[in-house]
Amino acid sequence: MRIIITVFVAVAYSSQLFAQSKPEDFGFRHFTSVHKDDTANYLIYSAKGDEQICKPLFFFCQGSLPVPLIITNHGKQYGVFPFSADSLSKYYHLVIVSKPGVPLISEDTALAPGMIYIDPGSGKMPDEYSKNNHPQYYCERNLRIINELRKMSFIDKSKIVVAGHSQGASIAARMSTESSVITHLIYACGNPMGQIMSMLGAARKHETDSLKETSSLIVYWSEACENRNDLNDEHGDTYKSVYDFSYPAINYLRKVKIPVLVSWGTIDYCTPFIDFMQVEFIRDQRKNFTFQSYVQRDHNFFGVTPEGKTNYEDFGWDIVELDWLSWLKK
Repeated sequence: MRIIITVFVAVAYSSQLFAQSKPEDFGFRHFTSVHKDDTANYLIYSAKGDEQICKPLFFFCQGSLPVPLIITNHGKQYGVFPFSADSLSKYYHLVIVSKPGVPLISEDTALAPGMIYIDPGSGKMPDEYSKNNHPQYYCERNLRIINELRKMSFIDKSKIVVAGHSQGASIAARMSTESSVITHLIYACGNPMGQIMSMLGAARKHETDSLKETSSLIVYWSEACENRNDLNDEHGDTYKSVYDFSYPAINYLRKVKIPVLVSWGTIDYCTPFIDFMQVEFIRDQRKNFTFQSYVQRDHNFFGVTPEGKTNYEDFGWDIVELDWLSWLKK
């Protein structure tokens, strides 16, 4: 059995209208990083007029699924970052990298629910994405790009911040163990015990006597372990992707010596595991970790209605961005 993991992607409209379709028209600089047969596309967002001003780097690792970086709707632009980025751009150059095999720009009407890009020829996720959708690829690619960026005159090499949300948090944590140039880590809404535990947490919430999703998930996990290198994506994420992303990120975080900020919403499935990590790190006297929770906010920092449903009018990401900036200034 294979399971397609559907995750809501938090986006916000920009009020500005655009007539063309290239990253520069949306206020970004577009770069490519080429290594052997891999070409990675990434965008840099800088405060207007500060493009060549030397500033530290803020490298953001987005969450799961093949979602284009720039999504439009009749000329309007959805947010590339889940937060506005304006506050951070006063002090940093922000970088985000496109998923492999996924176009940089797409109209929302051309995407599947959840803003997922589906290859029009095959009717499934792009082959390049499925082949590379695992933490080792993302970690190696991202660190290569950071090393290229550090050679650019407008990047202050003395401060390199890596932040990640959800699946991107696990990638960011691993990057911080494999590079000595990263100076600060922000780990947001990641499950330190791995992806499979988040999947089980979601299933437990809806489980009944007649609908025991967790039993099916345990069978699925057994299959993933037995086929851990399988890249077949006929029905969604590959076994390799699920297996590799289910490696507990707490094992990376235990090794990190730089300052780390852990941010999460308290009604996220990862909450019990972050609570466990916090208790353990206090026991270990890990003074480089700061834990900051957002009460009654979900995986994407939205509030919830009295019925427990996501309140998309209660947007919390910009508060989180300001808290990140405050922490970085200390």
